[in-house]
Amino acid sequence: QLVLSLAGLVGLLMITGIDEVFVAEGARLVGANDEQGNLRLGRSYFIFRFVLALAVFGIVRLFGVLLQRWYPADILSLLSVYAWVFLLVPFARIAAYHFSSRRQFRALAAYAFVQEAVKTVLVIGFFYASALTVPTILLLMPASMAITAIIFIPGFVGSYAWAAGGKWSAAALIKAQGVWVVLQRLIRQGEKNLRPLLIQAVLGREAVALWSFAEKVLTYAVSIFPIDDVLMPT
Repeated sequence: QLVLSLAGLVGLLMITGIDEVFVAEGARLVGANDEQGNLRLGRSYFIFRFVLALAVFGIVRLFGVLLQRWYPADILSLLSVYAWVFLLVPFARIAAYHFSSRRQFRALAAYAFVQEAVKTVLVIGFFYASALTVPTILLLMPASMAITAIIFIPGFVGSYAWAAGGKWSAAALIKAQGVWVVLQRLIRQGEKNLRPLLIQAVLGREAVALWSFAEKVLTYAVSIFPIDDVLMPT
């Protein structure tokens, strides 16, 4: 949980709150029969996300060196493993953009299902091979993301690469429509990821484990009825 919290704080640089703005704008373009505009926007969105992902990946690896004085080596080594997730996020986001902006919600759900299924199969395989460790579990996250991207993305990536016409500016769209969305998400995610670190500082690592378990139970109970994901898929 501490590893995920540290990664989450660094992940604020990925500006995750802007995804909804791009999806909404992409859906508007599809509704206006501007398919090329949608593709150009998606291409700009992917490049924007990938540049951020490279920067965050480098920062996380650098943190593994700078934070050696304050955090145990096991946490920092796990953080370096988790850093690979950031490099694969842009591929998952462009898939979500493609399916959501075209209202292909079955494909969007299938993408999430396949990713979780791949992760489950890998976990079971490593478990029976007696090779399931904490670093392995973290490494299975980017592995499942990569396999899922390989399955789905080749079906539509060519249309974005060869989209004709001018260019869309991701920065311009963020400035025009997404400033408050980004600020809201930064505050919300920052506060969420600071909780385990504050609990550790005040009560110790055992308290973090208890808090994490209680939070996971609550999250699972809520996920049984994911009405928001059905009404507002992103």
